[in-house]
Amino acid sequence: MAKARLTEEDKLILRAVASELREIRVALDELNEAFAMMSDKNFMKAFNADETYPTEKQVDRYQLALQKQADQAEKELRR
Repeated sequence: MAKARLTEEDKLILRAVASELREIRVALDELNEAFAMMSDKNFMKAFNADETYPTEKQVDRYQLALQKQADQAEKELRR
């Protein structure tokens, strides 16, 4: 059975995708932490005292955008 060999360009692309995927996963973890904080009643009382906070729709759009980036990076990695 022959082994596939990666070109230098392939290796660079894989490194870039792996790096992006790592960054996206970190951002998703941070978002999950934010959701956990939002479920804390004491935190939400303090948070609601400040009138400048993101809407649920904004958070949903941000999460969806991050998920799309993660999916795209995984798709690129599997090519």
